[in-house]
Amino acid sequence: MTRRVALVVPIVGHWLDQYNLTTSGWCVPSEANAVRHVRTDLADRVASAGGRTAVRNGNQRSVGADVYNVYPYAMRLAMALLLAAGSAHAEPMYKRLYARGGVARIEPLTRSHALELSNVSGAASLAVANGPIAGSGAALDGVTLPALIVGFVLDDHFALETVLGAPFTATFRATGTLATQSIGPMALGIPTGVPPIGSELGSAKAAPPVLTAIYRFGHGAVRPYVGLGASVLVAYDARVTNPILTSAGAPTFHVSPAPGLVLQTGADVRITDHVYARADVKFIALMEARAHVDDIRVNTPEIPLLDPVKVGSAEMTMWLNPLIVQLAVGADF
Repeated sequence: MTRRVALVVPIVGHWLDQYNLTTSGWCVPSEANAVRHVRTDLADRVASAGGRTAVRNGNQRSVGADVYNVYPYAMRLAMALLLAAGSAHAEPMYKRLYARGGVARIEPLTRSHALELSNVSGAASLAVANGPIAGSGAALDGVTLPALIVGFVLDDHFALETVLGAPFTATFRATGTLATQSIGPMALGIPTGVPPIGSELGSAKAAPPVLTAIYRFGHGAVRPYVGLGASVLVAYDARVTNPILTSAGAPTFHVSPAPGLVLQTGADVRITDHVYARADVKFIALMEARAHVDDIRVNTPEIPLLDPVKVGSAEMTMWLNPLIVQLAVGADF
């Protein structure tokens, strides 16, 4: 054991000299002289233990007893190693953060099913029926807004990112026959006078939180990356804004949360040591949103006796699949 300790001591001492550490007490001050002192003292004790035996009070002790006296010093060296390793790699959490602020364009690549009517009864059943309206559809308008990407570095290549931004207004549009044709032009062969509703449909406040894990390539001035994550469109304060649908009442409008799979790519370009420019592209796939409109009423100018008529409810199902393109500038902390 003496030989093993004696062999380790100069190696540990050299390491401590490199990192300018000392093992005095339980601290890790930076005086190199103290390091050399403890290293030399430990080496002397080991050498002494290996070359003699000690006699105290008339009793002879073994070499192991003297080697045992070296134990506190070895413990101090071990603590120094642990503390130094921690100080070499540990860093404040905020130094792992980075931010990229800029402008993002959200362009939904919408594909919708036909609008379906339900709960049709009474006078409305003379003009319309439950079920889909052939050729009808809906879409979501794009929007441009400020956005902040915040990331947390896991290692040289992996990081976690999210996008922060104020909720924006999502505008829903009627498409196809829903916009261009009356939903109930005739009742028992008599014109109702209900006009096409046009493209305006409704709006809602939307907040699509995004979380992705990215992998960054290389270590140069330009670092491309790819990422994968999840998002969900959360809509609130939804309301119908179409003048035809609101002229006879105030229908309720609700949009269910729509989760999606995020595919991401882009690149960071270093401008200075800590400042970067970024081009980022995200595509959110499989994001299906369901919108419900209840208590629909319309005026029937040509049939005053029926005016207004309660139509019922309608449901729209849309694949939103937004494409998000962002240009930003930011810093690594």
